[in-house]
Amino acid sequence: MFKIVLDTNVLVSALINPHGKPAQIINYVFENKIRLFTSPSIMEELERVLSYPKLMKRHGLNSEELKEFISDLLSIMSLIIYIC
Repeated sequence: MFKIVLDTNVLVSALINPHGKPAQIINYVFENKIRLFTSPSIMEELERVLSYPKLMKRHGLNSEELKEFISDLLSIMSLIIYIC
């Protein structure tokens, strides 16, 4: 099984274009074909970026739906904590 980390841009693209390659990667994660890792800083950035008014228009989620999307992502990811 592949183990990957996706940056914020890829995760945003997966939400905005559900038929694109980034969304396909997320589907593979839900199908347990790929194991996805993330960090607290990536998740914080993702939540901040997806809350930008311009992006909220593009993805079409309201604040509650956005929180649910983030929660769903966290449920399929393994969180990595690192200290520099």
